Amino acid sequence: MTQNNLGNAYNDLSGVRDKEENLNKAIQAHEEALKIRTIENNPIDYATTQNNLGIAYYGLSGVRNKEENLNKSIQAFEEALKIRTIEKYPINYATTQFNIGNAYYGLSGVRNKEENLNKAIHAFEEALKIRTIENDPIDYAMTQNNLGIAYKDLSGVRDKEENLNKAIQAHEGALKITTIENDPIYESIQNNRSANRIYNKGSVLGDLGRYEEALNASNKAIEIDPKNPGAWTNMGNALDSLGRYEEALNAYDKAIEFDSKNGAAWCNKGAILKSLGRYEEALNAYDEAIKIGSEHVEEWNGKGATLIHLDRYEEALNSFNKAIEIDPENGAAWYNKGSVLGDLSRYEEAINASNKAIEIDPKNPGAWYNKGIDLGSLGRYEEALDSFNKAIEIDPKIALVWYNKGIALDSLSRHEEALDSFNKAMEIDPKIGGSQYRNGTDLNELGRDESALNASNRVTEIVPEITPAIAWNNKGMLYLN
Repeated sequence: MTQNNLGNAYNDLSGVRDKEENLNKAIQAHEEALKIRTIENNPIDYATTQNNLGIAYYGLSGVRNKEENLNKSIQAFEEALKIRTIEKYPINYATTQFNIGNAYYGLSGVRNKEENLNKAIHAFEEALKIRTIENDPIDYAMTQNNLGIAYKDLSGVRDKEENLNKAIQAHEGALKITTIENDPIYESIQNNRSANRIYNKGSVLGDLGRYEEALNASNKAIEIDPKNPGAWTNMGNALDSLGRYEEALNAYDKAIEFDSKNGAAWCNKGAILKSLGRYEEALNAYDEAIKIGSEHVEEWNGKGATLIHLDRYEEALNSFNKAIEIDPENGAAWYNKGSVLGDLSRYEEAINASNKAIEIDPKNPGAWYNKGIDLGSLGRYEEALDSFNKAIEIDPKIALVWYNKGIALDSLSRHEEALDSFNKAMEIDPKIGGSQYRNGTDLNELGRDESALNASNRVTEIVPEITPAIAWNNKGMLYLN
C-alpha cells in the first residue's frame, strides 16, 4: 500500500517540478509494490498498481525514449485489464481502456500509424460502453474528444471522408457536455475543455474543406477561452485555406503570444511567409518550430524548401536529409531531396531520390516529373519520355510536364510529336513562353516558316523579359529563311 501511494505522490509531483526524476521515482515505487501485489495473491491491488505504473510510463514517454516507454505503458495497462474486466469492474475497465487508448495513440506517432490508431479507437470505444453521457458525462466527453482526434488522424491514412465524419460525430458527442454552474473553478476548467473540443471539431471541418465552418468554430472557441492557443492556431489554418493570409498570420501570432512553444503555429506561420515570398522571416519561423520539436518532418521540409528559394541548396539538402532521418518513409522529403539534388546537378543521386519518392507514392506526378528532368539532363531522353508520360497519366493538366515532354521528343528529333506536346502545354497555360519558343523551333524544323514566325512573335509578347534573346534569334532565323 505504502509503495503504491508513494508512487502516486511522485507521479503528482512530476506535474509540478523535476518531471523526469519524479516519474522515475514513481515507476520505482510501483515496481516495488508489484513485488508483493501479485496477480495471484492480490489481483485487485495488482491491477490498480499496474494501471498506475502505466500512467507513469506514459508520462515518461513525453520526456525521453518515447517508443520504449509507451510500449512499457501499454504492457502495464494490458496487465491491469487481465483483472479489470467489463463484467466485474466496469468503471475501472473503462478507465484503463481510456488510458491504453491514449498510449496507442501516442505510439501511432512513432510507428505503425494505422494499426496503432485502430487500437486506440477500439480502446476508446470500449471505454464508451461504460462512460455514457448519463452515467459519467465528464469522462464521456473526454473520451469522445480523444476518439475524435484519433479518427481525424486515421483520415490521413485511409478513408478520409468517412473517418473525418466519424471524428466530427465524436467531437459533437463531446460538445453535448458543457459547463456546470455554481462552481467557478470547475466551470473554468470545463470552459477550457469546451473550447478545446470546439476547436478540435473545427480542425476536422477544415480537413473536410469546410473552411467557413471551421473558422466559425474557432471564433466560438475563442469566445469561450480567448487565450486558447489551439483555437487561434485553428483560426489561422482556416484563414490560410480561405486565402486570407495576413489575417492568418495575425492569428498565428496570437497563438504564439499565448504559447510561445506552439510548434504548429510557428510552422504554419513559416509556410505562409514562404508562400508570400518573405523567405528570411519564414526561415526564422521554421527555426523556432524546430527548436520546440526537432522531431517533426514538416518543419524540416518547410525549412528546406525555404532555403531553396534563398539559393542555399546544400543547407536545404541537409534539412531534407534530417526529415528523412526522422521518417524514412516520408515521400515529400524524398521528393524534395530529389529536387534539390537536381538543382545541384547531382543527377544520378536525384534520380535515386525520386525513385524512392515514387516507391512510397507511385501516384506523385511531381516525382515522375523530377525524374524525367534529371534523366533528360543526362541525355537519357527515352527514359525521360517514359517518366513524363507517367506523370501525365497521373495528372494530365500540368503544363510544365507537357512542355518538358516536348523537349524530350524534340531531342529525339520527333518534331511532330514535340509540337503536339508544346501545343498541349500552351492550351493548359497560354503564358508558358518556352513552349511558344520550342513550338516555333519545331515548326521551323518542319518547314512551316509562316507558322513558326507567328509562334516566335507570340513568345516575345508573352514573356519578353524572360526569353527575348532566344525568341528574337529564332524569329531572325525565320526571316533569313
